[in-house]
Order: sequence, then C-alpha cells, then structure tokens
Amino acid sequence: MKKLILLIFIPLVSFGQITAKEYYLNGNEKIKNGDYEGAINDFSSYLKIMNDKDKEGDYTWDLLTAVYGKEGVASAYYNRGLAKDNLSLFEGAIADYTLAIKLNNSYTNAYINRAVVNHKIENFNAAINDFTKAIKINPNIPQPYWGRSLSKYYLSDFKGACEDARKSEILGLPFPEMIEDACK
Repeated sequence: MKKLILLIFIPLVSFGQITAKEYYLNGNEKIKNGDYEGAINDFSSYLKIMNDKDKEGDYTWDLLTAVYGKEGVASAYYNRGLAKDNLSLFEGAIADYTLAIKLNNSYTNAYINRAVVNHKIENFNAAINDFTKAIKINPNIPQPYWGRSLSKYYLSDFKGACEDARKSEILGLPFPEMIEDACK
C-alpha cells in the first residue's frame, strides 16, 4: 500500500524544475543586470512552457493563463525583444515586439519600441506607422511624438517633424536639437 501511494504522488511533485514564473522573473532580473543573452534564454524558456501547453482541456495551461494571461505572454515577448534590441538583434526584436502586439494590440510600449528599432534600421515609414499607433492608444505621452518627429525629419517631412517636435515639447520632452533649424 505504501508503494502505491508513493507512485500516485511522485508525478505531482517536481524536483528541481524551474517554473514558468521563475523563468519570467529571472529574465526580468537579467535585463535589469544587463545580462541580455541570459534574459533571452529565460524568456524563451518561459514562452516555450506557455506555448507548448495543450490549450484545450489542459488544467496547467488554464492555470497559467489565469495567472499570467495573454498579457503575461505578451510581456515576455516584449521583454525578450528589449534584450534582443540591446544586443543589436534588430530583426529578432521587431519579431518579438510584433508578437507582443499580436497578443495585446494596445501595448503602447511595444509599438514605441518596435518603432525605435525600425528607426535604427532606417525603416522610417514603419517607424512612423508604429509611433502613430502608439499616439492613437495614448496621445498624452511625448515619446512617440518625439520619435515620429525624427523619422519624419529623415524623410524630409520637415513640417510634420516640427509639429510632432512641438507636441512632444508641450508634453514634457525637450525639442530635438537636430531638427531645430528646420523648424525656424
């Protein structure tokens, strides 16, 4: 009888396994400490656990989504994108920000960061589109206006660049120095 009870309870106990939550928290800590490769690995492990679950009828999946929800998975993609961006893995960062947005289409910071990466790789039209989406979600933050002003400047849309720069300044960011002459 003792053996039977032991066999029943062994599958319920996990020895030494890291949980999805621990991978997520470790990834966040590694980003704070500048260990971007470690963060990518931890967020990838978290996402593997979350994405490998049978989403229909799997109690574990239901419990994880109840605790972390789509926003938790979106946040993991966003944070992994941040780590990739810091390592200049721009295409991977864009892909992760896109997945975060797919899960949460009002994720303002994901739009802003994807726009910034697109700006870095001189994909200014895509950057402008994402800055514009961020502005539609939250028109009261200055960063997307500021970033969009720079992207417009590089596309020689000086009037639009000046309008956005002025709006970002009203909302609290300094006027971008590089476009001051174009706005006089």
